[in-house]
Amino acid sequence: MDTGVVSYASNIGWRDVAAVEGLRTRLGPGAPPIRLENDAKLGAIAEYLVGAAADIHDLIYVTGETGVGGGIISDGRLLRGSAGFAGEIGHMPLDPGGQPCACGRRGCWETMVGLAALLRLAAPPDDPVHDPTVDLEQRLTELRRRADAGDPATRVALERIAHGLALGLALLADVLNPRAVVLGGYFAHFGDYLIDRVRSELSARVMAAEAGRCEVMLSTLGFSAAARGGAYLAPMPCS
Repeated sequence: MDTGVVSYASNIGWRDVAAVEGLRTRLGPGAPPIRLENDAKLGAIAEYLVGAAADIHDLIYVTGETGVGGGIISDGRLLRGSAGFAGEIGHMPLDPGGQPCACGRRGCWETMVGLAALLRLAAPPDDPVHDPTVDLEQRLTELRRRADAGDPATRVALERIAHGLALGLALLADVLNPRAVVLGGYFAHFGDYLIDRVRSELSARVMAAEAGRCEVMLSTLGFSAAARGGAYLAPMPCS
């Protein structure tokens, strides 16, 4: 993304938006150097350097926010792909007859396990946890409280999220054979409700013995992972 242009961001409806130029214009002549990078890739950098998967040279960091994205570290290097789109794992079409996705297709992985999926499965549309004017962490704390209290809808929703996660992660493990998968964002917030089922189903689905030695971990960086990765990347020259 050294051009500073967001080619496509489906969840906010952006195509070919000159984000860096726009920020520089708004900040004026005293603006500091600005770089643009994908949040999942930044999260992967942070996890590789200081997080749960520090010094594991083959890993996938999976975001759990409005969308689902992946940051891939392969042999100690961030994998970008030929056009920078490596890691758009949230749009793997795993359920073609499923929910509509912001990208225009149906049944993308993020429609099964993204934040919107959790909220849809856990509570009716008029429930306060759907209110976007309320801080996300506050809403997640409320859902966590319900889960801890044994609320059936919340518990069933988390079981379905765990199943959907395992389905997609098994495909990624077969294709990329990572040493670790790190679950970030809201996945880590509910990690103790998800991790055992994800690990069990991953082991059953992955072709290689012992799931190809892939370990599923929970991020210890929370929603700060992308910001931490950006901080580490900032001093580095553009490549």
